[in-house]
Amino acid sequence: MQGFSPIAHPMITTIEEAAYQTFAATSATKEEEIIARRGQLPDRTKPVKVPKRIWRAQVKNLYEEPEVDLDSPATHDWMFEEHGKTVIKQKAPVQRRTDMIEWNADKHLEELESQVQYRYCPSEWQPIFDAILKKYWDVFAKEGMQKHILGYQFNIDTGAIPPVCCKQPRYKPHESRVMTNLVEQLESKGLIEDDFGP
Repeated sequence: MQGFSPIAHPMITTIEEAAYQTFAATSATKEEEIIARRGQLPDRTKPVKVPKRIWRAQVKNLYEEPEVDLDSPATHDWMFEEHGKTVIKQKAPVQRRTDMIEWNADKHLEELESQVQYRYCPSEWQPIFDAILKKYWDVFAKEGMQKHILGYQFNIDTGAIPPVCCKQPRYKPHESRVMTNLVEQLESKGLIEDDFGP
């Protein structure tokens, strides 16, 4: 127990007393501290020793951003440039979709009645809104929410800044179950896919 001085530590007068000094952050008794120094409990068991964490050098990022030409005004137009170049509109004609969801009363009436609420809507306007919803049912149907908007792209320009690699978070078992179920639902609908990139 070197380094203790009665001058610098007036409450500690001897080396032996310093060895069994109990600090305020612990409630161990003098006998318990002696047992801890011996490294063996009264029942002849030894405390668990946690191995020292192995240091590993950070992996160098070798990712290279693919070259994509987004500055050609002949193929697309930037929308809302005053807010940044994020939304791209294709100039070429968009092919008409072949998977339009047409209104079918036998199939969609229950969804329409459960989702639309005419609380304070005048009764004379309700048939008009019903006609609009049924005519453009492809836009309002739940099953159509997973379909892409044709002719538009969303772009995030990060410049020359490489992607940021964040440490994988750890979740508790009850959180993992909820997240796994949600991921499986999104994957079954084709909204997400496995990523094996950097």
